[in-house]
Amino acid sequence: DPNILTEKQKTLLVEAALRHDDGHFGNTYRQDIIGGDMSNEEYAVSLLRKDFEGQLDEESLAFMEENILATSFGQNNLDKLPENKKGYYRTYSPETDSQKLLAFADVSGFTKGWNAWADESMRLLEESPSNTPKDIDAWITNREGFVNYYISELLSDLNGTLTPEYIAELNKKLDAIKKTLSELKNPENAQRAIYTERLQKITE
Repeated sequence: DPNILTEKQKTLLVEAALRHDDGHFGNTYRQDIIGGDMSNEEYAVSLLRKDFEGQLDEESLAFMEENILATSFGQNNLDKLPENKKGYYRTYSPETDSQKLLAFADVSGFTKGWNAWADESMRLLEESPSNTPKDIDAWITNREGFVNYYISELLSDLNGTLTPEYIAELNKKLDAIKKTLSELKNPENAQRAIYTERLQKITE
């Protein structure tokens, strides 16, 4: 059963989790910044293999590689890729429990609540200003898409892996994020001005 991990695999999974964003350039599409055809996750794998060359067997390296690649997002749904980025399409997707859990953990910042989640989003834009949406409404649309078409789908895939009670708790927290995003569409919403100002500062 691929979902039953050995003690060795558990250790390797921790290492994969620590390294899954190794060398990440702050942009969903590494190709746009660096050129070539290597995604962020593929680059992290290349660094992993370089660091552990001659130290780990191929089976161990492949296990970590598969888990890291499973955290890929933004490039593994051809329908959601912009027309000018169709060539970036990747077929990686979480299959085993460990891959699903690692992929979900990567985007589970919403569990800390709205303020921490939104702040993380803004800090990521500060690190890579070229990704900054043109205005607050574009940012809201972007965040809604990420929540509805990626995080929600990952959470749904964890049914049977996590307990129903914990799934319900996570969905409640995710629904709170969705609610706040919807409320931000109101021009009179007090928080809207705060995030509008932050976006403007990032683009200045």
